[in-house]
Amino acid sequence: PVYTIAFGDSTREKDLRIARTYANKTATLNSVFEIKADVVAELCRGYSGTAVLSEGAETIGSISIPINGDRFDRTLAFAVKANKAGVHHYVLVLPDAGSENNITNNKRDIFVEVTDEHKRILIASAAPHPDVKAIREALGTAGTYEVTVRDAGDFPASLSDYDAVILHGLPSGRNRIETQVANAGKPFWLILTQSTDITAVNALKTLTRAGISGSGIHEAPMTLHSAFNAFTLPQKIQAVADKLPPLSVSVGNVMGGPGANVLFTMRTPAGTMPAWMLQYTTLPTAILAGEGLWRWRLYEYKNTDGHDVIDECIRQTVAFLCTNNKEKPFGVSLPRQIWSDQEPVSLNAYLLNANREQVNTPDVTMTITDSAGHKDEYTMERSGTGYNLNTG
Repeated sequence: PVYTIAFGDSTREKDLRIARTYANKTATLNSVFEIKADVVAELCRGYSGTAVLSEGAETIGSISIPINGDRFDRTLAFAVKANKAGVHHYVLVLPDAGSENNITNNKRDIFVEVTDEHKRILIASAAPHPDVKAIREALGTAGTYEVTVRDAGDFPASLSDYDAVILHGLPSGRNRIETQVANAGKPFWLILTQSTDITAVNALKTLTRAGISGSGIHEAPMTLHSAFNAFTLPQKIQAVADKLPPLSVSVGNVMGGPGANVLFTMRTPAGTMPAWMLQYTTLPTAILAGEGLWRWRLYEYKNTDGHDVIDECIRQTVAFLCTNNKEKPFGVSLPRQIWSDQEPVSLNAYLLNANREQVNTPDVTMTITDSAGHKDEYTMERSGTGYNLNTG
């Protein structure tokens, strides 16, 4: 005989819950990032509560949630200032809607690591340009970048002192630096202008995985790409993007490589194609297919009395370039941030020598301090060519 057993109950129950949260895993010190949450409600008509994001005893932000129907969903966005280095534990809480059978899903824990690593950025341009000043000012407000500006005639013989390179109009016909850039092994951002030599740019295809064809200079309207997810976008970016002027473009076609993440697309006579995109292949790379960021900052200021959105897109693009973990000689990782009671907590670590080979010859000690100040000392065990620690 066959016996049928029903699991669960199809009856709808009153429930208010945080379905999902979104946040960058890391943020740079003094930057502003967003924490987003999808809130879903069933049979909570008439509910009026306030979602509160907090860290410890400090309230970061609050958003009212009025519900006028039996089915409800909304995305909440909180702007958070990264004003202290370290791992931050944020808690998002929704008040009980009353008579809920499950209130555990009314709370979410979010962890973000704020890093205080000063990155050295080189901006090299084929000629003086207001875009260079716009990028330098955007990075200068973050407080975590040491920016050096050079023209093509003063391009450094070695790029080893820099964490990322921004090439505005380079390589050009007069300054064929593509071989030097390829051999340097540094993340780079190509900003294509009328000075750019497209043939030289395509010589970097082994790193960018992108194909680009040239054309006469023309004005190309830009559109925000809704599927972009390389970093958390500024809250008002859509309103700002709708009023941005075209960029001056001198390329006919841009084809992104596998895994390209497109921030803006552009409309050209040949159709819609990527304009601002980020890629992680052999190295993190970014491409902006036109010039005119300085005009974008001016238009944003005209419409909003500030240029926070464009500046944040510039900063986050550079932060994407600088998130190359292979540059760190030593690193420790947790499989996840939230653990169940009585579950063993394990950590892994690696150490690279001068030749970027993984070794575990030195001893690694670790101190874990809880919120009450109690400290536990550990020595990590060697595992293969790395390290492992099971704290129990």
